[in-house]
Amino acid sequence: MDKILILWVQDNINGPINGIAKYKNEDVWFSRDDNTSQFKLFRLSDSLLKELNVIHEKYCELTGFPLKHGDATKIKKHKNVTKIPTKNHIKIGESSVEGKVRSLGISDSYIHKINPLDITGEHITTINQSDFENYFVPNKIEFI
Repeated sequence: MDKILILWVQDNINGPINGIAKYKNEDVWFSRDDNTSQFKLFRLSDSLLKELNVIHEKYCELTGFPLKHGDATKIKKHKNVTKIPTKNHIKIGESSVEGKVRSLGISDSYIHKINPLDITGEHITTINQSDFENYFVPNKIEFI
């Protein structure tokens, strides 16, 4: 079996879920087959492949997630954070402290019109997770 090079991936604790990979010099969509360690490879139309790459680039730009698999995750440093010493949280002799519920920050949602779980094309082959040449790479973090 030819090795498959992941270009970008959506994954979770159980490994890759779906994404774009290089297979026999062609960019293809891969998708986990249910909850197994097998993946289906699909040939996509040029327009769908382009649209997926545009969506992925925009998502990475907005979130800091890696554009290419193996790139660093970019985390923005917050400069206006007031640090409070831990001794100010609970006074000596107290067993608890009251607090106000508040937001820890602004949360944005990224929503697009394509559901990655619904993407299909011409089925090329089915592979095992071990066929990915580069799945297990360090998850680097870069502070910007």
